[in-house]
Amino acid sequence: MITIGGGIAATSLAKVMAEAGKRVLVLEREASFKDLVRGEFLVPWGLAETRALGVDQTLMESGAHELPKFEFRLGPPGEPRDFTSTTPQQLPALGFYHPVAQEALLNAAALAGAEVRRGVTAREIRPGSPPRVELREDDGTVELSARLIVGADGRNAMTRCALDGKTHHERELRLLAGVLLDDVAAAEDTSLATFDMSSGRMGLIFPQGGGRVRAYSAFRGDDAERLDGAGAYDRVIEACVATRIAAETSANATVQGPLATFECDDNFVPHPHRDGMVLIGDAAATTDPTWGKGSRSASATRGCYGRAALGR
Repeated sequence: MITIGGGIAATSLAKVMAEAGKRVLVLEREASFKDLVRGEFLVPWGLAETRALGVDQTLMESGAHELPKFEFRLGPPGEPRDFTSTTPQQLPALGFYHPVAQEALLNAAALAGAEVRRGVTAREIRPGSPPRVELREDDGTVELSARLIVGADGRNAMTRCALDGKTHHERELRLLAGVLLDDVAAAEDTSLATFDMSSGRMGLIFPQGGGRVRAYSAFRGDDAERLDGAGAYDRVIEACVATRIAAETSANATVQGPLATFECDDNFVPHPHRDGMVLIGDAAATTDPTWGKGSRSASATRGCYGRAALGR
């Protein structure tokens, strides 16, 4: 098996397959993983899947932080939901720093017997029997084949083109701006989502332990500017004021990562497999992260942030 991409989905699969005695090659374009400002909140049913795959311990050892409580706030602070007693899995959520988790899972796959090549780019993939991939490396171009090629190269996947399939795309009006903060005086065991009905804006905090949180502001893209560039951090705090989350984000907080704004569009490939090739993870489908599905950077349940709240 060859995976195109070495992210969380690909490396989890690579580790399991290598442990089952299969020959696995992981191809990763990046020499070091970057902060992409999303994908750092794992809901309880996602944690159950990591346990079934046997990668939960790797995540915990890489610094994942248990979040047993979740508060959705429409007004004054209320009683948080306890995931460990209100979900079928009876498990907490997890907060983690994505680049560190990726690196840990990639190392775990290698220790399980998978071969890992970094700094390589897939130029062309040809489904068939067997499927083939053409790579560009420092010393030229090489073609490889395997029984199965797994496209796991993210939401802007090149591997989708190889399937000759149409991508279903649904435009969302929402934008999501995120930033990594240190020295935040927020409850370490509680993820927080606040919503302001008058403005349609949402604020989100996902603690990663030790005073570090990933903070977000969600807002309609047709009536607000993107939060990036000079002075953008101050505008994020201003945006959070309307959602009553400013006290947790602004007091003595220091910025420790990039600030980025991205769309919340839904898109997926209806038939993500063909002739020895399959898509997984964000290459197969992405959804509005403020609804939450498995490893997503926002709320734990779709119902707590519906379209009706934004006038859709």
